[in-house]
Amino acid sequence: VFDMTTGLLLRNISNDEPEFEVSGLAASNALAVSVRAYNKKGSSEPLTLTSSLLKYPQRHTAQVPVKVELTTVLIVVLAAVGVIATMTAISAAVFCCRYCSKKD
Repeated sequence: VFDMTTGLLLRNISNDEPEFEVSGLAASNALAVSVRAYNKKGSSEPLTLTSSLLKYPQRHTAQVPVKVELTTVLIVVLAAVGVIATMTAISAAVFCCRYCSKKD
């Protein structure tokens, strides 16, 4: 694993299985990974892959206290909803009483 900006070798890893894990790299690095196979007949030509590491998103959050205040507008809206609900219930009761009395 090479750092492409400086050309420095960051890691040199060998493994019997074709699986590698490289940790501890800086998020701002542009990397080149060179892979080569070795067997009884010798070594292969290197295959080079280039990539850039993803940066972690920065968090710009703060502890903000949440206050629930009953403002005038909220009180008026809640009162209007209450009045409409009450009138609907009374209208339903009156309609039911008139309908039930006509049925008899």
